[in-house]
Amino acid sequence: MKRYPMTTALVASMVVVFAVELWRGALGDDTALMGLGAIRDAGSLHPDYWRLFTYGWLHAGWNHLVMNVLILWWTGRIVERRIGSWSAFATFLLGVFGGGVAIAAKAVMAPQSGVSLGASAGAYALLACAILLLFRPDAARFGQPRWVRLVLIVIAIAGIAASFLKGVSMAGHAAGLAVGLAAGFLVSVRPAGGHDA
Repeated sequence: MKRYPMTTALVASMVVVFAVELWRGALGDDTALMGLGAIRDAGSLHPDYWRLFTYGWLHAGWNHLVMNVLILWWTGRIVERRIGSWSAFATFLLGVFGGGVAIAAKAVMAPQSGVSLGASAGAYALLACAILLLFRPDAARFGQPRWVRLVLIVIAIAGIAASFLKGVSMAGHAAGLAVGLAAGFLVSVRPAGGHDA
């Protein structure tokens, strides 16, 4: 756990916030979820711009939480090992923010009932970043079995397909993937003398 402090802290924070949701009886209650930081799927965010981040720690149910935590735990460690804790966290946070902006824009242009929430945009940012890092020659020294690349690509394709399902945020997922792809291309890999997790 010491080698992956960002990933561990991120997963722990998701579980703690979900416990708060359960304690508050917020699951399935849009009003309660709005009180905890979800984004309304209709209208402007003004003046609640903080929701562009807080929605990323809320989840609609156990399945939603488990899927996001599993992706975060696996891809977060891959990314954190190669680019460091702070850069990995920035990738996640920018994914959440980008997803939030996309969701908020859609809420203004194509309003509908309900709320948006979940770590998917941040998880998809880490997923896309991990895939690119696994193919970058300057990260080859970290090693990784070829099957890991394949499984991550399959997960990404499945995630894109799931984005077309009713109640799933295509805007948030697409924005998260875009942020992760940009990060995967632009971020610096840790130097050879650095700590290898």
